[in-house]
Amino acid sequence: MMRHLLLVVTLCMAIPTTVFSQRHLKDMSPFITGLSIPGGIAYDSSGTLYIAEWGNERVCRYDDKGIRTVVTDGVGDPSGIAFDGNDSLYVAHYSGGVVYKLDQEGRATIYASGFNVPAGITFIDGLLYVPSRDDGEVIRIERDGRKTVVASGLPQPVSVLKMGSKLVISCLSGPIYTVDATGKAQILTPGVMGSGINIVPDGIDAFYICVISSGTVERITMDGERTVLAEGFSTPLGIARRPDGNLVFSAWGQFAAYALDVK
Repeated sequence: MMRHLLLVVTLCMAIPTTVFSQRHLKDMSPFITGLSIPGGIAYDSSGTLYIAEWGNERVCRYDDKGIRTVVTDGVGDPSGIAFDGNDSLYVAHYSGGVVYKLDQEGRATIYASGFNVPAGITFIDGLLYVPSRDDGEVIRIERDGRKTVVASGLPQPVSVLKMGSKLVISCLSGPIYTVDATGKAQILTPGVMGSGINIVPDGIDAFYICVISSGTVERITMDGERTVLAEGFSTPLGIARRPDGNLVFSAWGQFAAYALDVK
């Protein structure tokens, strides 16, 4: 119903904050190494970690020691990954404009198509949300397969999260936005330009995200207050919450994934 709704961007003043760093790359050891352009990260319901590797054209799972098992190498340049409520894995094909659903043997079938560079997919209230980067849209896939545009006119959206009644949407070529139920967008973080393809909630009023442009991992509140948790990384991108409540994130430039304690 919001297919043709134009985006209204409300500029907001930056909230004065103290941005401080807790960890630096030089003080951290990678949890997983040997990754080629790692992107989307997700955990299944059993607490098993999955990482999409664009460079190796594969999605792998990892045990608690970081040992990998290839789940699929049949999806070209995989970007975002997500699990539904039945632990089925979905993989976005970045250049192919397709989201695949994988069976238990890793065989892929098309779940939805027609996107223009899909990125950080996620399930919200049981429905798949797909940022279509080069269309500037975020699309919801209804249970009958129909597509509903829930936000448009954004500068290359790449990830989405629901916080309360609003969506939080990160953009590759712009700031982080909040979008209400009418499709109206408001800039949440004027100082953040270019952020990752996963957003992790922290309670009801904050979230964790990788900021590509600054090489940081940050906690950002719904008031726009920023706290830098880790810095010094080259293209940090995917992030997920570990079973113990802490974080793991991927960094392209380090060919690795890192564990980050936040509790």
